[in-house]
Amino acid sequence: MPFKIKSRVVALNKYLVDLIPELEKRGISVCSPSILSESISGKRKGPKADRIVSVSNEIVTEWENERR
Repeated sequence: MPFKIKSRVVALNKYLVDLIPELEKRGISVCSPSILSESISGKRKGPKADRIVSVSNEIVTEWENERR
């Protein structure tokens, strides 16, 4: 869990599933809650999982910046 995405999402009073529509807007299709969770926790490997983690980090960073 290199970006601590889950704890950062919780700190923003959001849920991981809130990332799914944002991921879809950015071109990551077929992202179910289980795929998201497994990707973020490192249980799922591969290019799609890496992209999910990377884009999720970008989204959470944007949320954090909006909060400021």
